[in-house]
This record gives sequence, C-alpha cells and structure tokens, in this order.
Amino acid sequence: MRSLWLLMLAACAVPAGVEPVRPPPPVSKPTADALDDDWRRILDQAKSSSPAEQEAMAVSMEFTRQGAAWIKAGDFEKGREALQAALQRWTGNREARRMLAEVNAIISGEPTRDPLSTARIEIEQALIEIANHLCNGERLYNGREYEKAAWQFEQADFKIKHMPYEVGALKEVQPRVTESLKVARAAAKR
Repeated sequence: MRSLWLLMLAACAVPAGVEPVRPPPPVSKPTADALDDDWRRILDQAKSSSPAEQEAMAVSMEFTRQGAAWIKAGDFEKGREALQAALQRWTGNREARRMLAEVNAIISGEPTRDPLSTARIEIEQALIEIANHLCNGERLYNGREYEKAAWQFEQADFKIKHMPYEVGALKEVQPRVTESLKVARAAAKR
C-alpha cells in the first residue's frame, strides 16, 4: 500500500528543472475606458434610461445579434426583418442601422464599396488577368504554339502599360513580359 502511495506521489511530482504550471492571473472586467465610443454611448444612455427603455435597448441588441446571424447564414431577408425589428425597439441602435443599410444595398444590388476598396479590387483583378495571360503564354510557347503565345504576351503587355494605377509589382514583371513577347514573335516568324 505504501509503495502505491509513493508511486502516485511520484507521478504527480514535477521533474527537476521544470517550473510547475501556474494558473493565469484573473482577468479584470472591462471598464468604460476600454470600450469604443459607440458602446460607451450605449452604456451612458442605459444608465440614464428607465427600466423600460433599458429593456427596449436589450431587446434591440438581441434582434441585432439575430440579424447578424441570419446575414452570416446568407438569409438576407430574415436578417433585414430582424434589423428592422431592432430599430423599431430602439431607434438609437447604430449597429443595426449600419447593418440594415448594408443588407438593403446587397438586396437591391447597389455597390457598397468606397473608392479606395474599389481601386484595390480593380488592381487585384488586373494582376490576376496579367498572371493568367503570362501562364497561358508560357504554356502555349512550351507547346510550340508561338502565335497564340505571342497574343497572350501582347495582352499582358497591353494591360500592364494601360494600368490606371501605379503598381510596383508590375514594374518588375514588365521586362519579363517584353522579353517573352520578343521571343514568341521571333519563334512565330520561323
């Protein structure tokens, strides 16, 4: 019995040189300073509101959460209904108002992007198209279809030269495209 007891103690002991695991320090509750402005406004409004208004705020926030879940699931109509219900309960719910505007834009097909994100998307699309032309050109060149390869390289060259934005990555690719175009044209003439 005694040897069993010693065996259990040895199994629970920490080996020499290894520090025992200590529990993490307790996490303090977030204060009003840690909250963003919108939540601080909601908190201040809730403190100065009657119990009925506080309940309306809580119900509104719950409808907002449900609306976000419906939107994430892809059901924009149910998400819109939940967000509208949230705004009926509490018209000061900025998050519900913002999400409702986005959902309405999605449902109606209106673009919701700002000009900067639109530019980023256009650049990314152009880079993908250029890379596609280069890959197809190399594939066709290796398959000895030189005229088709030259056309692919011409398309890539045209898109690089007529890019409406300054993109550093294209400056590195431009010499490769020009050289590939020359080689493909020369091979097509043979």
